[in-house]
Amino acid sequence: MVGQKQTTNNGLNITFIKIGSGKIPKIRDKVRCDYVLKQKDGTEIDSSYVRGNSIVFAADEVIEGLREALLIMPTGSKVNLVIPPDLAYGAEGVYPHIKPNETLLYEVVLHSIE
Repeated sequence: MVGQKQTTNNGLNITFIKIGSGKIPKIRDKVRCDYVLKQKDGTEIDSSYVRGNSIVFAADEVIEGLREALLIMPTGSKVNLVIPPDLAYGAEGVYPHIKPNETLLYEVVLHSIE
């Protein structure tokens, strides 16, 4: 499964870089993650590494594509995601960094369930 790409029914593309051995989060669980968010052309939009700290959030507080991935990731996993616009910020985008109908690229490491 490592390195293998899969596409969910919603069009989310997931590539497991590392498969963890921990629990899989539930929808209301708070998780600690590191991530890099890029535009499809590779331009970096945001990174927890640049800020110097992991982020903690509930799985139900993020965009649908990231939420869908978190709910199948065992703790300790690292994935690359290609999130289509309808599972991200859709037709509105997030000015000025995310354009309307933009596909997003995420690298996500799920460290723990808090």
